[in-house]
Amino acid sequence: MKYLKQIKIKNILMLTVAGIINAIGVTMFLAPVKLYDSGISGTSMLLGQLTP
Repeated sequence: MKYLKQIKIKNILMLTVAGIINAIGVTMFLAPVKLYDSGISGTSMLLGQLTP
């Protein structure tokens, strides 16, 4: 049981780190040149450009 809890905490930590890296990449590289990523992040970027 303790082993499964450690795995869950590690997964949450790794997903958080991956999300932060993705957000930095989108903000610094893709958004300034108006390139759109695929998936949910690209859809949110497109909607951000279309709506005020």
